[in-house]
Amino acid sequence: MNVIETGTIGILESPTGTGKSLSIVCGVLTWLRQYYERNGIEKEKGTNEETDEPAWVTEFEDSLKKNQTEKAVERFARRRSLRQHRTLLNRVERSKTILETSSNKKHKRSHSGNFQDNKLVGADPDDEWLLSDTVFKDTSILSSEKEQLLTLGSGNEEMSEEEDECKELPRIYYCSRTHSQLLQFQEEVKRTIANMQWSEKVPRPSVLILSSRKNLCINEKVSSLSNANLINERCMELTSKEPGSPGCCPYYHLEGQRILRDHLSSEIVDIEELVNLGKERRACPYYGMKRAIKSSQFILLPYQSLLHKPTRESLRLPLHSNCIVIFDEAHHVVDALNDMYGAETNTQQIQSCLFGLKRYIDCYETRLSSLNLFMLRQFHSFLESLVQFSSLHLKIPPIDGETQNVFTVEDFVTRLGIDNLNIFKLNEFLESKCLHLKLIGLLKSRILSDSNGTDPCQGIHAVFHFVQTLKQPYSKSRIIVKFRKDIGCTFKMLVLHAANNLTEIISLVRSVVFVGGTLEPLRDIKLRLLGTFEDSHIVHCSFDHVIPDSHILPIIVSRGPTRVPLEFTYATRESEILIHELGRMLLNICRVVPGGVVVFFSSYSYCSYALNYLQQKDIWKLLLRQKAIFKEPQESLELNNVLDNYKKAVYEQQGGILFAVIGGKLSEGINFQDDLGRCIIVVGMPFPNHLSIELQESINYITGMFPSVSSKEILEDMCMKLVNQTIGRTIRHISDYGAVLLVDQRFARPAISNKLPKWLRRRLAFPDDFGWVLSSLAEFFRNFRKRV
Repeated sequence: MNVIETGTIGILESPTGTGKSLSIVCGVLTWLRQYYERNGIEKEKGTNEETDEPAWVTEFEDSLKKNQTEKAVERFARRRSLRQHRTLLNRVERSKTILETSSNKKHKRSHSGNFQDNKLVGADPDDEWLLSDTVFKDTSILSSEKEQLLTLGSGNEEMSEEEDECKELPRIYYCSRTHSQLLQFQEEVKRTIANMQWSEKVPRPSVLILSSRKNLCINEKVSSLSNANLINERCMELTSKEPGSPGCCPYYHLEGQRILRDHLSSEIVDIEELVNLGKERRACPYYGMKRAIKSSQFILLPYQSLLHKPTRESLRLPLHSNCIVIFDEAHHVVDALNDMYGAETNTQQIQSCLFGLKRYIDCYETRLSSLNLFMLRQFHSFLESLVQFSSLHLKIPPIDGETQNVFTVEDFVTRLGIDNLNIFKLNEFLESKCLHLKLIGLLKSRILSDSNGTDPCQGIHAVFHFVQTLKQPYSKSRIIVKFRKDIGCTFKMLVLHAANNLTEIISLVRSVVFVGGTLEPLRDIKLRLLGTFEDSHIVHCSFDHVIPDSHILPIIVSRGPTRVPLEFTYATRESEILIHELGRMLLNICRVVPGGVVVFFSSYSYCSYALNYLQQKDIWKLLLRQKAIFKEPQESLELNNVLDNYKKAVYEQQGGILFAVIGGKLSEGINFQDDLGRCIIVVGMPFPNHLSIELQESINYITGMFPSVSSKEILEDMCMKLVNQTIGRTIRHISDYGAVLLVDQRFARPAISNKLPKWLRRRLAFPDDFGWVLSSLAEFFRNFRKRV
C-alpha cells in the first residue's frame, strides 16, 4: 500500500507458502476502494492545507477533479448496467431465432453456397497476397488494415466513450510467467472480490485474464496446427478479410465480440470458460477478449503482453498515471526481456526467405506499385548482403571449428553495405504490409520448396523477427556472428541492458512492484532493470517465512564422510575421489532422510558424468537398496512419467532420490512439498560460462555503466540467483518441513552466503565435520517422527 500511495518502485520478497498472492490481491483492491472513496464521495469544499492560491481557485480545482472522477465512475457503472441488459437481450434474441434458423437452415446453406460459388468465378486465387497501395503509419505487429476491419461497425460514440473511460479509471496489471500461475492468481482474486462490499460509488472491478490465440482459438482448422506461430499466422490471414466474406473465419464477427466483451465485463471468467462461451456463441474468444480490455480494471497477463512493445500496442493496453503494474516471479523479468528483444537467424533461413521473396516479386512485379516494388527490392538487397557477409568479412575457420565475432550495430550495418538504407522505414513497410504473411500465404498456395527441398516458410518468421530487432538503440545492442564452414553464419541480436525496455513503462504508470519468493541477490535486479533510478525511489521489503525455525535445517557441507574437501569447480569436479566422496555422502544421507531426496547438479553434462561414474561402482547398488533412483530427462515429453514414478516410489515404496539440474525443468514450477522433498541437496555452484562471448559483452556493458561493480560480483549474483530459486523447492506451506544441504565449501564464504535468502541465512549452519551434519539430519527427522 505504501509503495502504491507514494508512487515508488517496490521490491517485495515473501517465501512460498506465506500468503503472497492473497497479500497482493488485498493490497491492490484496498487501494482501489480507497481511490474511489477519496474521489467519489462528496467532501466538504475547501481544504485545511495552506496554499498560495486563492480559496476560490482551490475550490474550483477540487470541484472539477471530483466531478471528473464521479462522471468516470458513473459512466463505468452505466456501461456495466447496459452490458448486462444487452447480454439478457442477446439471450432472448438467440432463443427467438433458433426456430427460424432451423426451419430455414437447408435453404440458407444452399443459397450461401451458390452466392460464394458465383463470387469466386473468375477470381485470381493469388489476389489476396498482393500488397495494397495504401500508405500505413501504424507499425504495430497488427496492420492498420486489420485494426480497421476489427472495428468495422463499432460506432464512434461507443469507441470514444471507452477511450475516455480508459484515461480516467485506475487499472491494475498483474504479470506472471505462465498461464497456470495466472489462473491460480485469478482464483484468489475471484474469492477476495466476492467477500468484499461494493456499491455504485465503489463499483466492483472487472477482471480479465489475457491469453494467446493458441489457448483461445475455437476454429478447429486453425487450432489443430502444430505450433503457436502457425496458429497466429493462419488466424491473421483469415481475419484480414472482411467479416462474413468468403474465406474469413466464421467466428470472427462484431456481434459475437460484443457479446463476449459484455460477459467478460460483468463476470470473472477463466480461459476454459471463455473458450466454452465462444463455442456456445460461435464467436471468437480471442477477439472478444481484446475488446474487453478497455473496460477491464484488473488485468492478468503474461510478461510478453505488457513488456513487448509491439504486442502491447496491438492489444492497446492503456498505461497512465493511475495504473499499477505488478511483476510476480520477478527474477524472470530480465531473461524475459532479453528473449523478447533479442533474435537469432542463420544463413539457411535467410536463403529460404530470399527464395520466397524472389518468387513473390516474380509473381506480382507487373502489378505492384512503384513504391512497393522499390521497398521489396531494398529488402531483397538486404537479405543478399546477409548471405554474402561471411565471405566478405569473416575468417574461414577449420573444418570442424567456429569463429565468433562481435559487431556494434552501426559497424554491422556499414559492413553489410546498407548504411544508406533506412532500416526504420523498411521495418515500417514490412510490418504494416504484413509481408511475412503474404510470402507464406503465396508459397503455401503454390506448395513451393527451395533448392534444398525444405519448406521456406519455416525460416521467414525468424528472419523478419531479426530485422525487427535492428530498430533498437544501437548503443544498447550488439550483433554476434558465429561462422562454421559446414553450416554457415548465425546472426544473433544481443540486448545488453534489459532496463532500457522497461523504463518507458515505469515512467508512464503510477507504481511498479516486483514480487517473488526470493529476489536475492537484489543487485541483479537493480543493475539490470532499475539502473537509472535512484535508491530513494526504490522500496525493498523482505518478509520472513511463516514456518517455525524447527521446520527447516539449512547446512553448508564443506567436507565429506572421509573429510575430503568438497569443492566442485570446473577444474576439480571430474575428480574420481571427489565424485566417490559425493556418492558416500548421498548414501549416508539416504539412510537417515525419509521420503524423497532431490539432488541438483550445476548442469546436465556434469549430472550425467557423475551418475555414469557412480553406476560403475558398488555404491550405486547400495543406493538402490535405500531408495529408488530417478534422473531428470532432457526431453520434456518424458518429464511427467518420471515425476509420476518418483511420487509413487516416495508414497508407496521405500522412498526415492531424484537427480535434477539447477535451472532445469525441475528447479522451478515443480512443488516438492511434504515427503516429495524432505531434503534438497545442491551440488556445486552453477556459475555461467565466463568464456561465452554473449556473457562477456553483457558484463562489459554493465561494468562500464557501473564501475563500482566487478565482473566477479556479477557472475556470483547470476550463480546465486539460480541457487536461491532451487532452494525454494523445499518448504511449500506452513506445516511443511525439510533440510537444505549446500554441498560446496565455497558457499561458506561471506560474499556468497550473504546472497542467500534472509529467511534461510539466519538459520544457516557452517559445520566442518560431516558427522555433525549426519547426526543433525537424523535428530531433525526423528523429532518429526515422534510428533506423528
